[in-house]
Amino acid sequence: MFRTNNLKIRTCCGVVFFLILWSFNAYSVEPAWVGKTKFNGDSSGVVRAIVTHDNHLYLGAENGFLDLVGETSTFYSPENSVLSDGYISDLTLDNDGNIWISQFGSGLFIFRPEDRSLSTSPLPPELTKSSWAVAVAEPFVGISLINQILIHNTETGTNTVIDKNQKSGRLRRMYGAEYSPDIGFVFPEAGGLVVHEPLSEETSFYSIDKYFPMLNSVTSVSVHDDHLLVGGPGGVYKWDLASTAIYYPFADPRYSLNDVDQIFVSSNGQIWIAATGLYYLNNEKNIISALKQGQPKYSLEQIKTIGAIAELENGTLIVGSSQLGLLTINANDTGIKYLHETDFPYRKDIEWLKSVTDSSALVGASDHQFKLDLLSGKLVDSPLSDFKSAPISMPDGSLFSADDCVLIASDDVDSEVVAPVKDPKNICGNLKPIAFQNGGNFYIYYEVESYAGFAQLSMNELRHYMNAPKGIRFISMQRNDALVVLDKKNRLYSMEELGVWIKHEAVNMQRFFVYCMYSHPTDDIIYLCTSGGGLKQYDLSSRQFNGAFTELNLPRFIRDGFVDGEGHHWLATNKGLFYTNGGSTYQFDSSDGVIDTDFNHQGLMPISDSQFVLVGDQMSYLIDTGKLAAYVQERRAYKSIARVFSLQLINDNKKITTYPNNLLSETLASAPDEMIFEFASADYVYPHLHKLEYRLKGFHEDWQELPANTGTVAYSGLSFGAFDFQVRVVDSKSQAVQPISRYPFNIARPLWLTWQAYLFYLAALALTIWIVVVLIKRHMAEKSRVLAAVIEQKQSALLESNRSITELLNKKEKIFSNLANEIKTPLMQILNPLAELRARPLTADIRAKLDVVYGNAGRLRGLTDQLAAVERIEHISGQVLQRYNIGNTLDFLVETWRPEALKKQLILSCDCDIRAPVLLIQDSLEALLNHLLINAVSYTQPGGQVRIKASHQADKLVVYIKDNGPGMDKLHLEFVTSRFAKGSNYNGNTNTGIGLNLANALALANDGWLELKSEPGTGTEVSVHLPFNPALTVENREALTVDDGTQRQVAEQSAQYRESNLPVVLVIERSHEACEYIINLLGESFNCYSTQSGMQALEIIPVLQPDVIVTELNITDISGVVFTEKLREQDVFADVPVMILTAASDYTSKLNSFKASVNDYLVKPVEREELVSRIESNLTYSRLAHRHNVSRSANDNVEDTPAYVKAILPRCDNEKDRKFIVKFLDVIESNYQDERFNRSRASALLAMSDRQLNRTLSKLLPDNFTMFLKKYRLEKSMPMLEQGLQITQIAFEVGFGSGAYYSRCFKQVYKVLPSDYQFPDK
Repeated sequence: MFRTNNLKIRTCCGVVFFLILWSFNAYSVEPAWVGKTKFNGDSSGVVRAIVTHDNHLYLGAENGFLDLVGETSTFYSPENSVLSDGYISDLTLDNDGNIWISQFGSGLFIFRPEDRSLSTSPLPPELTKSSWAVAVAEPFVGISLINQILIHNTETGTNTVIDKNQKSGRLRRMYGAEYSPDIGFVFPEAGGLVVHEPLSEETSFYSIDKYFPMLNSVTSVSVHDDHLLVGGPGGVYKWDLASTAIYYPFADPRYSLNDVDQIFVSSNGQIWIAATGLYYLNNEKNIISALKQGQPKYSLEQIKTIGAIAELENGTLIVGSSQLGLLTINANDTGIKYLHETDFPYRKDIEWLKSVTDSSALVGASDHQFKLDLLSGKLVDSPLSDFKSAPISMPDGSLFSADDCVLIASDDVDSEVVAPVKDPKNICGNLKPIAFQNGGNFYIYYEVESYAGFAQLSMNELRHYMNAPKGIRFISMQRNDALVVLDKKNRLYSMEELGVWIKHEAVNMQRFFVYCMYSHPTDDIIYLCTSGGGLKQYDLSSRQFNGAFTELNLPRFIRDGFVDGEGHHWLATNKGLFYTNGGSTYQFDSSDGVIDTDFNHQGLMPISDSQFVLVGDQMSYLIDTGKLAAYVQERRAYKSIARVFSLQLINDNKKITTYPNNLLSETLASAPDEMIFEFASADYVYPHLHKLEYRLKGFHEDWQELPANTGTVAYSGLSFGAFDFQVRVVDSKSQAVQPISRYPFNIARPLWLTWQAYLFYLAALALTIWIVVVLIKRHMAEKSRVLAAVIEQKQSALLESNRSITELLNKKEKIFSNLANEIKTPLMQILNPLAELRARPLTADIRAKLDVVYGNAGRLRGLTDQLAAVERIEHISGQVLQRYNIGNTLDFLVETWRPEALKKQLILSCDCDIRAPVLLIQDSLEALLNHLLINAVSYTQPGGQVRIKASHQADKLVVYIKDNGPGMDKLHLEFVTSRFAKGSNYNGNTNTGIGLNLANALALANDGWLELKSEPGTGTEVSVHLPFNPALTVENREALTVDDGTQRQVAEQSAQYRESNLPVVLVIERSHEACEYIINLLGESFNCYSTQSGMQALEIIPVLQPDVIVTELNITDISGVVFTEKLREQDVFADVPVMILTAASDYTSKLNSFKASVNDYLVKPVEREELVSRIESNLTYSRLAHRHNVSRSANDNVEDTPAYVKAILPRCDNEKDRKFIVKFLDVIESNYQDERFNRSRASALLAMSDRQLNRTLSKLLPDNFTMFLKKYRLEKSMPMLEQGLQITQIAFEVGFGSGAYYSRCFKQVYKVLPSDYQFPDK
């Protein structure tokens, strides 16, 4: 429960008396300090009670009851409410948030904030008519009737009246009521305290004589924690009802006879007392002191009588003054005091100020000089002699009068001792009030007609010290004791040595009139206050003259400036007082306690580095920079809240006004025609600096700004849903994020948009669709029956026609195929004799003719091969699909044709940005692109270009093959894709073939097409358009087929090793792309390894022991023919099948290959099935030959034990792993005989770390490095062991350090000692 003060009748009389005096004296109050006395144009009269709740301020005043939100108010008076003609004496807030209003002479009323209704209390009016104060402790209400006490029970409706005490008889003069849960109701009474416990209905009386002997009477009581604060004329007692009360007297006996009208305890524990004026309890001295801050603003003469004290929700104290109205006690009042001679501000100009002691200074006005109290700002007459002009302050606190040439020493400016100063050079009369101290010496500037200088004042004698520029106006000492001066012509000088002055040329400085000059204690910058140019700065180091703090937009007219001890700037301008720190500025105005907006020239008079006097047009201020800077920081962090105080809902031109908090718990049944929100800043300290921002979330998300601290906004056309009206304050001086006030509400969906309505709509739609579908089905069924009969007739005729056509086509194809086969037999009989004839010695003429015949016969053989290919194309669409890696396929074809291109010096390039594999008819892509490449390479002139590019466009795979050959015209393009079309190459020679026709057929078989673009002289571009059918990757296919049980991970070393029992195929190609392509073709059927060097292949064959070798004819280092010859020289591997896979189809290459004992010769491109079948066929022959050799040399029951390396050779999924295995085996083979060879040396040779080697071996092989090397060495020792060599010799030969270690390792692997091992019988 919150309480306010209770104004007594005699206090009211005093108030009336003060008001009468004020009406006769227009200057009895300082206008600048007057608070709010009118609200929305209505005068409140004297405020007697204040209650704050939920950012609302409730006032009980002479003219009625007010509900304030910031500067917005609602006035309840006898004219517009149930209030009567009495005057409000008390306000009390109960636990439900309702305000109980005591209106003396009228009764008791209740204000309910939730609906803003004001009603008469349920108590009988005849009992409450004299109510003065009320306290609420539900269900009881305690009411002071001045001379009686009324206790009302709201549950039972019973009333108890108490009008006597046990000792003194009748009760009298009770102007307050309080409640404490530990004590009960407490009422101050003229003779003491009355305490009533409502539950036990016991009443106790505590007399003033026994408990509060220092008080004349008890006029006020307040509950604070478990104590009572009891006040009256004489002081205040603090009492807990158990121990002796503690007494606090008034510090000034003059105020001891004042009634204590109210005792208020703020949230920080500070106790405030209203006893005509405003006082506070000084806990350090245990006395009641008058308020010193902001003097004389809160002096008795200004405030007169305090009617009420309360605290705002942000901790600011607010009081009701009979003379100043409603005003706040601001935090800035501790940093600003007003110079005053009486209880009113001193309005005359202060012309000079000289600090004398830490607590006082001497100030001079136009016609008088004063002693200034630096603690309170009080001006009193100075007992010192008047100075004709401003004296000069000496370092010891004395004052030097240049007019009389005397030193005046004073004790706190209360007495003086005059000492004359010797002046042998007659300098005194020419001295100026410009001086400085350096090294314990004091120097004063003087100027005569012909020269100027500084005189030293020491030992009461003036002596010339050094020369100086004439016309000096300002002087400044820098951090390094350098002296800087400015003369009347704005010329700046600095003294480098004694009497040596350096002139600083600053042209722009001459344009301005300078009001002041000061410096910063930590840099070499001089600051100049100018008229019209703002604050300027001159850097003594760089000699640059510029504007200072230009980013802060300071005023152009700077009257004076000062830097405090913290390095902060204070600037007096024609737009107010400015404070700068950390790159920001703060402008003081009347809300900060600075009434003036303009100040005197050089009106900022420093007292110390933390205090100065500021002379304005109206007042003079004593500024404490530390306290005022702390206030600025608090002000920048100040938060204000905005409130909606009215909400109007309009439906069908009917207006319903409700309190906005009601929206929080209800949902509007329908959207109103219009919603009108009225809102305002709920701050009572700085509302004039506020603007507002608002938004309605759910309707518009952006903040809208209002240029005032109150606003009204109307919304119409709102739909259903959740909304949140939000409003916040925009404070021009605060840097804090302001809190947002939220008012959420919901508008219910209309009936036709509810889920039940949607369900009905869905059911109706489903029924309609069902009916339509049934009708359509019936119609379609009848139509289908008629069409079926017609179709059946047409199909019968069509089937018969197709059968006839198919028979004719089959006959044509059979004849076509037979014809091609029949041509081959006589063609071979022509070619062989021609070859024999060409081998004989012939004349040139006959040889030329035979060459022509042989060449045309060869062309005829090629055409027959193409005829066979045409026959295969006819049925290609029925073949299975193959997964193609486009990039690998293109790389393989390019590398295949690169030797042919190099012969003609062609630039052959390939660009592919397709990474995903695609599905096409098996072996179709290689054949298609090979035909196109043949044409491009064949028809392009030497030095030309052939470029291949593959890209993914929409759902198509597009491959471009572009050359810069002779090109073709439009007529030639029309039949170039026909079978046996003729074309001219770059020499003009005509060739006949079916290459483009076959490529077109292959594209059509894959549901694609060819597109040709060509112009004579520029080249030809063929684009192949194929469907882009993405294929599953290997990992995805495995993920689809893998069993759940196989997904478990095993933590053994060989968990990732994949054993392979497939035949080992060694692929030798010129490039790794070609190797990868062939491995992809064979990977599912064979365990493949590759190399790009024939010599390296010969080195690793003894380790890999391949079953078949597939090699290119033209390898990088040696040819496939030479490789085969060298392989056949090795007895162990002489029978390994070697297959040549090359693009060279000439007769000589084939003949040379077979002469070198090559087992097979294939021309690229080759279909996968053919390549696999050829390898398997060669493997079969090789195995049969091996068995035949074994049967001849040994028992048929004995089988060779497979070599260790070949037995564990892994199946690798990628080129990286295959390369590693090959290199690893090569390193082992080269170093196994060295007993110092170990894992570290192997890692170094493989260019990898030990850890990487271990991790790679654990993935690819079943044994770690040590075990692998051990088994490898043991296997190498077997032939020597079989030959019967000594164990020690064998051990050294294969890398074991000793015979014993060799025997131990041998037994570990083979389970027997070397000497006991039994070799198979030969």
